[in-house]
Formats: sequence, C-alpha cells, structure tokens
Amino acid sequence: MKMVAWNCRGLNDTSSPTFPFLKWMVSSCNVDLLFLSETKCSVEYLKPFSVSWGFSDCNGVDATNSSGGLFVCWHSRLNVSILFLDDNYVLCNVLNEVISSFYALFVYGSPYLVDRESVWASLRALIWAHPGNIVTMGDFNQLEGPSQKLGGNPCILGSRTFLNWKIDCSLLDIPSHGATFTWTNNRDNGAAIYEKLDRGYCNSAWRTSFPNAVMWNFPILLSDHGPILLDCNPNPNKRRRPYRFEAWCLDFPQPRTIVQKAWETQVNGSGMYQLQRRIRTSLKNCKKWCLDFKLDTQIDWHHIHEELLVSQDGIASMGRVNEEKVHRKKVEEVMLSKLSYWKQRSRSKWDCLGDQGTAFFYRAAQSRKCRNDIKMLQNEDGDWLSSDADIKGEFVKFYRQLFAFHDPPATHEATLLNWQPHINRLSPSHVLLLTNPFSVQEIEDAMFSMEGHKSPGPDGVPPSFFHKQWEVTKPTVLEVVQGFSREVIC
Repeated sequence: MKMVAWNCRGLNDTSSPTFPFLKWMVSSCNVDLLFLSETKCSVEYLKPFSVSWGFSDCNGVDATNSSGGLFVCWHSRLNVSILFLDDNYVLCNVLNEVISSFYALFVYGSPYLVDRESVWASLRALIWAHPGNIVTMGDFNQLEGPSQKLGGNPCILGSRTFLNWKIDCSLLDIPSHGATFTWTNNRDNGAAIYEKLDRGYCNSAWRTSFPNAVMWNFPILLSDHGPILLDCNPNPNKRRRPYRFEAWCLDFPQPRTIVQKAWETQVNGSGMYQLQRRIRTSLKNCKKWCLDFKLDTQIDWHHIHEELLVSQDGIASMGRVNEEKVHRKKVEEVMLSKLSYWKQRSRSKWDCLGDQGTAFFYRAAQSRKCRNDIKMLQNEDGDWLSSDADIKGEFVKFYRQLFAFHDPPATHEATLLNWQPHINRLSPSHVLLLTNPFSVQEIEDAMFSMEGHKSPGPDGVPPSFFHKQWEVTKPTVLEVVQGFSREVIC
C-alpha cells in the first residue's frame, strides 16, 4: 500500500503541468491514497481530476479566498472513512482486504508560528482519542532541529513545542530516502534556504504492523515542496547474504558444545586454513539452533508478568521459594538472551536492561535495516536512479573511473626523485621493533580491546565469539597470528 502527501501550492490553473505530473506520479508509483494540501480551490473542482487519476472517491476542505484547501482521494481497493476534517488536518480510517485497519492522519501545519501550538494541541487530543495503529504524514511547517535545515537563520523557533507534542503522542520517525530536503524558498545564492518540512511519523503499534515501511522524498518540482511517498509494504527484493554468527546464542550450553566439537575436529593445513574451516563448521551447526530458538522463543512481557506473579504469589515454604527461584531463573535466561539478540541487531549502546524493552530494540533494528538500504541514487547528470540494476551500474561506473589508470604527467617522476632524500626513514631499532613476533599478551590485548557486539568480519563471527570461547579458540588464533609474523614479515 502506498500513500502520497504533497503541498502542491495551487491546483486552480488547469493549464499547469502539475496535473499531468500528478497523473504520472499516481500511475507510475501505483498510489493508493493521495493527500494534497494548499490546493487553493474547492473539493468539487478537483473531483473529476481525481477520477482521471484512477481514484474512486474523495473528500477534503475547500480553500478560503484562494488560500489553503485540503484534498484526499483513494483507490477503490481501499475502504476509507473520513473521521475528522479541519483546515490543518484530515483523519481517516483505512482498511483493505489484506491489512487490518489503521488511522491515517494527514497534516498541513500552520505557516504561522503563533498558530502552530493550537494545531499540535488539537492533533494531540485527536491521537489520544483514537488509540491503535496510527500514522501521520504531510507538511508540518515545523522543523525539529538545525539538522533539517540548510541556510538561513540557524535558530529553529517552535521546535521545543513540536518535540513535546511528538513525545506526548509516542510518535516515531519513519526512515526516509531520496532528497534530503523537501522545501526551498527558491532563492538564489546566499539567500537560498532548504528545509525538511514534509515528514512521516507513526506509533509503535503501526510500526509493528508495517516493520519495513519506508518514506521516499521526491525531488522538489512544480512547487516549493517535494512530494513524499509512504510505502507501507515495499518489495524487499532480498539479496542472499552469508549467515552471520549471533553472539547471544553462546549464553546457552548447546552452541558452546557445538563450537568445542568443531575445534576438536582434526583439520590438516595451515593455521589460517584450520581457523577458517573450524569457524565455518561452527557457523553451519549453530545456524539451525539459533533460527529455531528465535522462532520458538517469543517474549511477551504481559505473559511473563502474569506467570511470575502466580508463582511468587503462592510462595508458602522454602521448597516453594527454591522452586520459584529456579522457574524465575529460566524465564530470565530466555528473556535476557532475546534482549541480547535485539541489542546486537540494533547496534545500540543503550542499556538493554534499563527502561527500554524488546519492542524498542526491534524497532531500532528495523529502522537501521531500512536506513542501510540505498533506495535512490543521483548520478552525475542529476537524474535519480531507483532500480537495483541502475544503482549498481552507477557504483561500478564511478569506481571504475576513480581507480582507472591515467598516465602521470611528465613532471611526476622528477618531482618524486626530488622529494625522496627528504622523506623520513625508520631507524634500525624501529624496524626491529616492528618485525618482532607478536607476543601472546599483545594478541590477547588486541582481541579483548574489540567491543563484543561490533559487526562481524568476512568470517561471519563477531569479536564476542572469541571472547566467550577464548580458551577453546586461543591455540588456533595464536598459531595464525604468530605464523603470519614468521612467514610474511620475517
């Protein structure tokens, strides 16, 4: 499902290229629901145009004296109920045959700072009165901070009030891709200002229902705003990735036993070959256990609370105390391992045992996944590329040009010869220090200085794999590192 919001800055001129642009955007992007702000015309005037764009129904707010105006239209495959209409927002209930219903709140923030606080108050009351899955998007006419602005006065008025509203409503940012800014004052040189006024937010319930949802920022065209498109269920087009060892599983005895057996296996070859083969065997045998554990183990905080409440409420003897303690320890082991798993996925340095829970780390991991995908890329001609093949081709083209061999200028060799006598050289003592074999203590210091949950290397294992299994893996690692200094340096 795809929804578009755009401050089009007027649709009262039928000769404007805005109309064919809208038809193209709706058709090419397969838009299900379209929200337009600052239409500067009536809803009845736009209704026949929405039919030509392929929409079956519409609603909105008429412009006042050729200013303002909101218009929302949707496809027949959606069941949309308009709940509230106002000069600054439209609240809808959206449902189709595939997804459960959710609330969509389309916003046109007041262009006047003095009026925005009352708009946020109205939206806060509206969101609180409609609990459940909710997503909001549009032109908020308000920045959160200096990072969303380029040029002009760095002071962001109204940001504190807006952020308080966002916190009160428990809203999360929807990751966006494409153009960095969505609005410009269209001025030249030093007077130009760019801002990210058009954004999307959602609550945790909506994010859980649409974990892969992503926002696309279209380039600014035909208006001082660029359209934004929310793709609720993007086609993942997943690429196969090698399995990465997940450090949390080493908290359990089964994976530790798997690693020990892999290291006891006799492997012939160099130290590096032995290390690589034992890591591969460990990964292969641990993969099924890890995947089964993630599928079978679901943390339900309400269920944990009720389960422990029952067991602790019935304590009447020391025997029951021991029984409850054993039960609680088992529950905690499962819970903490799941938290460790999501903490590794989210790459967050925040304490997973503090105020945050599994839902926080799940959302962080999903958001990071979306941010790490390159959805659009602008080439040197200024064209935006969105297909995987075009993006890949542009990267290949760029780095081929970057690393291509070019004949050096005639003066290059002479310049190099003139500089060589002035280059500082290592003394014999420094050379001896650098070529000495690595000691056991140096290798251990280097190994344990790495943070355990950092990204794994090409071998697929994070540093914590070696930290937790150091007594088992130590001989092989020492042989590899010390063998490197013997065979390569010496």
